[in-house]
Amino acid sequence: MTKRRFIAPLVALFLCIGLVSVGFAAWVITAGSNDTFSEGQFTVYKVENKSIQISTDLGTDNSVNLGAATKTAANDWLKFTAGTPEDLTFSLVITVTNWADLKNGSSPMIFEVGKVTLTATGFTNNDYLVLPEAVTITVSKSGETWSASTPSATGIKSADFNATAGTLTINYEFAWGSAFGGKNPVNHYNGSAYSESLASQAKTALEALYVLNNQTNAYSITVKASIQ
Repeated sequence: MTKRRFIAPLVALFLCIGLVSVGFAAWVITAGSNDTFSEGQFTVYKVENKSIQISTDLGTDNSVNLGAATKTAANDWLKFTAGTPEDLTFSLVITVTNWADLKNGSSPMIFEVGKVTLTATGFTNNDYLVLPEAVTITVSKSGETWSASTPSATGIKSADFNATAGTLTINYEFAWGSAFGGKNPVNHYNGSAYSESLASQAKTALEALYVLNNQTNAYSITVKASIQ
């Protein structure tokens, strides 16, 4: 009987220790920690508009007149009696229609202007006129000033860029061809004494030129614009 009383308390003690051990292992205490990352930054790149839009038109000097120049030749058998005197010049105006988007940038604008092409109905040049050649003009910025490069091509007199309006004006000039010795017909033919063959030659040439009279689509020019 004594042994039984001694064993029972020991069993109770072992069971108690087991329960305490299991209870301690089931509880987990955690402590959280919060932080805000505040050092991130974006790399943002500037957007530059490199598209160019243009329109073209003839300027205020838009009429080419194939009349007579001041006569300097000795003879006087070919006369110019009426009409507008010689005016071989005209101008082409190229307008950058999205200039507001481009003017604060710095990229050069390239204008590739084709040669003057005669499109008049029924006219064959036959060396009567020297046509202006193709030209490439660069409009670039130096400091705060935009300006056009100096053109170098037959029949191109000058090129001017208006940075306020965004317009490039190209000034052209036709010239008399080799059929007239590079001179106005009134001086070419009157440089020689009258003959029937020379008079016939003058009649053929001047009638050929008359075909151009009042033709609204007598010549054309192709323009291509880009940004470097």
